[in-house]
Amino acid sequence: MADQTEQATNAVAKRTGAKGGQLAKVEGSDYLLMSASSKQIEKSMKRAKQSRLSIFDLERASLPAGKSKAEWSVAGPEGDTYAVELRGVILEVKDWRTWYRIPFDESGGGSPPDCSSDDATTGMGDRSPDGADGAGGPFDCLTCKYGQFGGECHERRAVFLLRPENIYPMLVVLPRTSIKAIKRFVMAVTGKFLDLWDYEVSLTMEKDKNQDGITYHKVKVQTVRRLTDEQSALCERWHDVLFDRALPVGASQLKADQTIEPNSTATNPAES
Repeated sequence: MADQTEQATNAVAKRTGAKGGQLAKVEGSDYLLMSASSKQIEKSMKRAKQSRLSIFDLERASLPAGKSKAEWSVAGPEGDTYAVELRGVILEVKDWRTWYRIPFDESGGGSPPDCSSDDATTGMGDRSPDGADGAGGPFDCLTCKYGQFGGECHERRAVFLLRPENIYPMLVVLPRTSIKAIKRFVMAVTGKFLDLWDYEVSLTMEKDKNQDGITYHKVKVQTVRRLTDEQSALCERWHDVLFDRALPVGASQLKADQTIEPNSTATNPAES
């Protein structure tokens, strides 16, 4: 893993003309990470590599559940706040599936999933009704009875969004109804041989209705601007430090709570 990080660092240095893998601050940016000095950046990267970070250490945002206002619910160190827009650079996108034997409204939350998948394709855990089988797998999520449309297995897309005011990304957990919008953005960017961190994006939300007439919110992704080569290179290196070395992002870490597991609304499968 160290060799991979060193190779990534050397590649970034070559791309930006930096010496010894050192990256100086990027002028003219309102992002804390991009406006920091080279010394501050290197110190933060070293600290991140040595820390035992968890997704629960990150600020989290989710779509509103049962709210009429189209605002993000943001859980941070100073309590819950609300925002109409989330602006940032997407560092990583993960597909997750989680299944809880006892639903949140009965358990009250706080427990890890009984079965989970880090790629929404292969699951690991205990799918027995009474929990008697113990941990097992791998299971095929595509054919699992709990993973079918209307089933009890929750499909989520986790977006790790670098925000201007924080060097650590915000975890934005999206339900099935918003997966399509993120998928389209990822395909549009990577289809041009570009990376997610080559763009600054805006995440807002809009209302929609399913085939039963139930109103729900879904995410809307818009490109704000293309980053400079220096900005993209710094984001790439920060991504490699966080996701190759410092931050485990498996679905098995999740615990049932309303922020991580937002309420889902059954929709037409074609919308997901």
